[in-house]
Formats: sequence, structure tokens, C-alpha cells
Amino acid sequence: MSEQPEKTKLVLFDDGAMQFENAIAARHTDVNVVKVSAADISTADCTDARAAIGWRFPPVLLGRMPDLKWVQ
Repeated sequence: MSEQPEKTKLVLFDDGAMQFENAIAARHTDVNVVKVSAADISTADCTDARAAIGWRFPPVLLGRMPDLKWVQ
């Protein structure tokens, strides 16, 4: 059996970005969507995120995502 490729982690930050969760999940089964609110920045599992959607990203959150390739 062949190994499944790892899913790309996408962080959705802020309530405004959460509206995209269902559309992304429905169309992109190879994406692991992680929702991050201001309250859980310090505990969110986002270290290997490759993409992020949100508004007014706090510098501390961006610093926890060193593998980012795309930000909207």
C-alpha cells in the first residue's frame, strides 16, 4: 500500500476567516483546516501551517508559523 501524502495545514484566524471553512473543506480534501481565535493563539497547533487566511494577524501567531508559503 502506498503512503498517503500529508495534508497541507491551513490556519483560519479571526471570526471573519471562519466563513471559508466549509467551502475549503468541501473542495480541498488535501487540506487540514485549523481554526485559531485570539483566545487560543498560544495553544493552537499551527507550527507546520503552510497557508493562512485572516485579518490583523498578531506577530506572535505569525512567528509560530515558520513554514508559511501563502497568506491572505
